[in-house]
Amino acid sequence: MKLKFTEKANRKTYKITAKTLTEACEQLEKHRSKTGGWGQFSWNWKSSVKGKPKAPPTELGIQVDWTIELPEWQGVSKQPKVCEVAWKVMLKALAAHEEEHLELMRKSIKQLEKDLKKNPPQTQKDALAAADDWADAHSKGQKKFDEKADHGQKDGVQLDLTEEGCAA
Repeated sequence: MKLKFTEKANRKTYKITAKTLTEACEQLEKHRSKTGGWGQFSWNWKSSVKGKPKAPPTELGIQVDWTIELPEWQGVSKQPKVCEVAWKVMLKALAAHEEEHLELMRKSIKQLEKDLKKNPPQTQKDALAAADDWADAHSKGQKKFDEKADHGQKDGVQLDLTEEGCAA
């Protein structure tokens, strides 16, 4: 049985309108309270099966629509250099963290493909159940990744407001 994986990508930003790095941090925290993070990787999926009803399926289709959302601060260039650098370092770490979520999804699909080759479903119902199991395991893996990385904070997703000129 063949696994046909498709993905629809969406990258978007949300606006930070702050005048200072402190205000930017407050806006990031407000966003976190609504969405769970300063950045966001979200995904939705659907599955389909091809083949004759009473024969083993010939194809399992999984389509994932994913979105990576990051903050955008137009006013960062007006900040003292040390604050601008702090923002850019944080944003780079945040983008890397969200991209890792995407890579985890792609790796989990490759694992599903290996599993299906090793143990092909014999019915359409079994193929759809395999897709459901994949989605459940993938969701748990994403949560575990965020818990381990503390939503990226362990990898540099933080802002240092103690630098001179950044706490105003």
